[in-house]
Amino acid sequence: LIHNLLAFSTGFGTATAFRLSNPDRRTLTIETGIQNSGLALVLLLGGACGAYYYVDHKKASEEAAEKAEADSLKLMTFDPNDVNAIDITTADGYYKLNHDEDGEWTIEDTDYPYKFTPYSYQMNVIASSMSKLTADHKADAKKEDLGKYGLESPVTVVCHTAEKDYTAYIGSSSVTNEFCYVMLPDDDTVYCIDYNT
Repeated sequence: LIHNLLAFSTGFGTATAFRLSNPDRRTLTIETGIQNSGLALVLLLGGACGAYYYVDHKKASEEAAEKAEADSLKLMTFDPNDVNAIDITTADGYYKLNHDEDGEWTIEDTDYPYKFTPYSYQMNVIASSMSKLTADHKADAKKEDLGKYGLESPVTVVCHTAEKDYTAYIGSSSVTNEFCYVMLPDDDTVYCIDYNT
């Protein structure tokens, strides 16, 4: 509306400045206003298209960034039935357990001084949890703060499959027991894993 009023005023002002007759003033005023109305519509349409493109492109970029972040939180993916051995290293000792053909877990090697029988159910839970290990988010941690997360001397869990070994360093849980802190080999990121995983 302001653009149109400005166009009509410019046409009338120019006609007056050149001392045109009243009919010529009206003609110049109307012609200038009408031509600028078309320009205004073109500008509005162009602006609307530009705004749509910007919003659509921004949305697509945000969705791609969210997908990339979600993918970066998927730490491990493998079939838990492919796990043939699990190594666990804690402050109390080292345990290497094998998964035999009968589906039972047996101790192959340990430095633990007492004899015990592993629970197959618990070992299967470890294999299953590691096979789909996904972080809730990344902790804002610096390398010098790893002690706060229990990651200076973490529990190390290695799931062995025929194709690959999957290793996780497991630290302490958060103060609220919502998360457990985890790191991966060759990765300085501290991941927050849902404590119920």
